[in-house]
Amino acid sequence: MLLADLKGELIAVSCAIVHNDSTNTGRDDRAPTADLTGALTPAKKKHLAVITDPAEVWRLLTAMEEYQGMPST
Repeated sequence: MLLADLKGELIAVSCAIVHNDSTNTGRDDRAPTADLTGALTPAKKKHLAVITDPAEVWRLLTAMEEYQGMPST
């Protein structure tokens, strides 16, 4: 799940908690999440490249093993 999706989920859950509390105590009679409909734009999905050829995977692993630079780069 992407971070933007998690933020949307967190906002929806928070609103649901507030709504349940306000409904249970008689302070509100409608769901505030309806006001958020369309307010958050969905995250764009991106497709990442994948190596499917076993020979290419072997080349990648060999290159990683032979890398002489800093581990963080």
